[in-house]
Amino acid sequence: MKTTILVTMLATTSAAFGQERVDRYGGALSVQGKATGFFSLARLDDRWWLVTPEGHGFVSMGVVHLRQSQRSPLVQQRYGGDPKAFMADAAANLRAWGFNTAGYGCTYKDALEIPEPLPYLVSIEVLFTSMWRGGEFHYDDVFDSAWQRAAREEIAAFCRPVRDDRALIGYYLTDTPAWRLKRRGEGDWLTYYRSLPADAPGKRRYVEFLVERLGSVEAVAGRYGVKADTAEGLRAATGWSIDLADRQILADDEAFVAVIAQEYYRLCHEAIRANDRNHLIFGDRYFDADIPETILQAALPYVDAIAIQPPAKAQFARPLFDKVYAVAGKPILICDFAMNFPTPEYPKVMWASFPTEDAAADAYEAWLRDAFATPYILGVHRCTYVDQPKNVLKQGLVRLDGTPYETTVRRYAQVHRALYERLYGWNSK
Repeated sequence: MKTTILVTMLATTSAAFGQERVDRYGGALSVQGKATGFFSLARLDDRWWLVTPEGHGFVSMGVVHLRQSQRSPLVQQRYGGDPKAFMADAAANLRAWGFNTAGYGCTYKDALEIPEPLPYLVSIEVLFTSMWRGGEFHYDDVFDSAWQRAAREEIAAFCRPVRDDRALIGYYLTDTPAWRLKRRGEGDWLTYYRSLPADAPGKRRYVEFLVERLGSVEAVAGRYGVKADTAEGLRAATGWSIDLADRQILADDEAFVAVIAQEYYRLCHEAIRANDRNHLIFGDRYFDADIPETILQAALPYVDAIAIQPPAKAQFARPLFDKVYAVAGKPILICDFAMNFPTPEYPKVMWASFPTEDAAADAYEAWLRDAFATPYILGVHRCTYVDQPKNVLKQGLVRLDGTPYETTVRRYAQVHRALYERLYGWNSK
């Protein structure tokens, strides 16, 4: 029965998202930009757009974690363990439900290809400061030539296989990086840099920064309670006894984190452009509560657009996005987002939770309406494709047995169709 529902739904929604009004990448023929041969950005009629390689406006409605979904027992049970068959089926389903993009987590370094129908993004992480890293979380000396060499090699390994792929939209960097300083005794960027040995490039850069900022070695030693009368003495100090509540020290620390960020973004930009001169760079996928303005300013020369994971709330956080856009002046891609509902098996779900499928779909519709009422939102990517159950369900569009949440995907198809009709200027049929 559920298979029949899915087949019927595919037929119906495929007609609704027919190819006669879009180019091969999903761009609307009714929104004319400049064809560059690769995905690009343009401001057309006071709205920011992704523009397909063929020169048409493209609203990116994506789903993330497709490769993660491959780990589901579903792949073995329904697809005989063939990940390509799974991905092809997933791409067909997503197209039918009005999605047009494979978001982050759709590729790994050893598996960068995506089924032909879906434009996609590649995520490259050379820092391990994501809030999701757990035991792998650590800071690095981004001024160290050894780290920089390894980072360039890693970036090249991701870029070279896909640099000529016209379906690639662009690149992300670190997922939800920790840029804000922690002032409760836990380690943070500055705790790490102050602990570096005297010969570490990062320690040298930190001491140079402080001496330049405060005017002399003596001023630095006085503020930070370090016994030193030379820069070498400051570099040798590792046990800095400081008052983390001191506002002057906090201001120093925040300013140096921006120096770290600028070096990191500069290196990533140079390494990507050394291997791929054409595709867009979205930078880090910022968590809504961790976007210091100084970090955003450090990133701006090196990114084409901004990627944000919004708060898990029922309403679109317009003030947050307006603030980011006011600083950046660049369009925003919402890179990870969901509206979910409990199931009998999993009463607790990630993201905002609503009592029923229909209630969650209503909230999704309202959220998209408010998001695209802004002129700077490029697209919205949903988390995730297949259910990923742990203590809390990371809810997908498809259950573990491969059947879709019928109400959800039916409603999403309707919502997406209405969204495209409104933004692309299509007439309802």
